[in-house]
Amino acid sequence: MKYPWCKYDQIFCPQLRVGAEENLTAVTFSENWLQPVDAQTEYMIIPEMGVYGRLNYVALHELAHMWFGNLVTMKWWNDLWLKESFADFMAATNLLQNKALQHYKDNDQLFLSFLERALKVDLSTCTHPISSDEVKNTDDGDNVFD
Repeated sequence: MKYPWCKYDQIFCPQLRVGAEENLTAVTFSENWLQPVDAQTEYMIIPEMGVYGRLNYVALHELAHMWFGNLVTMKWWNDLWLKESFADFMAATNLLQNKALQHYKDNDQLFLSFLERALKVDLSTCTHPISSDEVKNTDDGDNVFD
């Protein structure tokens, strides 16, 4: 489906509480994503993609939400994982068009390159189930968002 709206903006929002966030027709980025290369942290750099790899990945992830997240929305916050997983899948699929990533044969191979990071996060003490019946209100939804 073609882009469903007439415009798309990317907006710098100092002190945004999250790194980046999709909104209908616009993505907001905190100042953390727009730092000079020499000020970027290890989290912001994906070795396989160069210094701007993570920013590109996040920008494509948020853009994917224009369709799955804004146009099509999950029924309740307990299915947030589906929206986020789809955006990750679409970001990786689109990143494969980047000439610096031509050594990857498909998006499965690109996803496998992130496996170690994903397992480390999953082993952390603050991890939670993918889907939970415990999400009773929007505050609970905010607690399962990561």
